[in-house]
Amino acid sequence: MIDEMNATLQPNVIVLQPGDTVEVRFLSGGTEFNQSVPILPDGTGYFQLIGARTVDGMTLDELETMLKEEYAKTLASTDLVVRPGGLGPRQILFMGEVGGGPQVISPRLTIDLIEAFGRAGGPKSLFSLIEHTAILRWMPEEKQRRVFIVDARRKYWYTPRLLYLQANDIVYVPRHPIQNIGDWSREIFKVFPFTSVFIGVGGGRRR
Repeated sequence: MIDEMNATLQPNVIVLQPGDTVEVRFLSGGTEFNQSVPILPDGTGYFQLIGARTVDGMTLDELETMLKEEYAKTLASTDLVVRPGGLGPRQILFMGEVGGGPQVISPRLTIDLIEAFGRAGGPKSLFSLIEHTAILRWMPEEKQRRVFIVDARRKYWYTPRLLYLQANDIVYVPRHPIQNIGDWSREIFKVFPFTSVFIGVGGGRRR
């Protein structure tokens, strides 16, 4: 399970969000349209010639592809690149029976689960079922979250293979056991009633 989950880490894939800035640079022709574009609170960025576009949730590659398609309508050359400018901080969000709330993390940083639990203040009570900890991870290629159910009890704290979290992960500790997908659906929709479809429920954390 640890290997399966760590294989989905993508700390170098930047998913854009409000507060970020992207740099648009034309490599040949159209250099007068080079620009720094802030992503506004509503998730849009304003690009010369093509106006406002929603970019929140896009990767840099997706934005570059979209801009090339849009500029091809008005410019002879679409030889451009999109690079990150200033990137705002990301969060790992802790919910349910664990204290601390959001933990700020660098966009390209990973942190192991136990350290993240410690920063968040740990379980709220003896009734916190950390053996049923759910980790929700956004998969940019799939445009939805994948869910992993992991066992984060103390006896798994000292294994040489660590389980890592990344920016924008959501960690949810329930108060009731999650035995199957039906239990999971009922529990998670109490917290995220309008969330996107969830896929891929993994098993417990093991050595």
